[in-house]
Amino acid sequence: MQPVEWSVSWSMFNGGAGWAARITGPDEQYGLARQFLRAIGRETSRSGQTGTNAYLIDAPGVYQVHGRRAESGFRHVHDDGTWHPVEDAYHKPDPAAALALSAPGARCDHGGG
Repeated sequence: MQPVEWSVSWSMFNGGAGWAARITGPDEQYGLARQFLRAIGRETSRSGQTGTNAYLIDAPGVYQVHGRRAESGFRHVHDDGTWHPVEDAYHKPDPAAALALSAPGARCDHGGG
């Protein structure tokens, strides 16, 4: 897969700094295990209250993004780098379904991959 850069905007008024993570499996405590991604770039306002983080997505699978409300949620990244929302920020996908979408060559009804 050709790497894709995502930008995640965040605000201290909406839960703090943004983050992105790849869903890697089930987790007893949190429901889904996550591999948090390291930001490749950051921009912050002068006040430090808002900003944008950039992440490099280099593998297909299911990712969770936490940023401003409109950007937060789960995304399925296809083999060709395109993506679509899986669920919104307030509804976690079923762990088994998320893992099935993360499998190499996984296909879904939203096209891509």
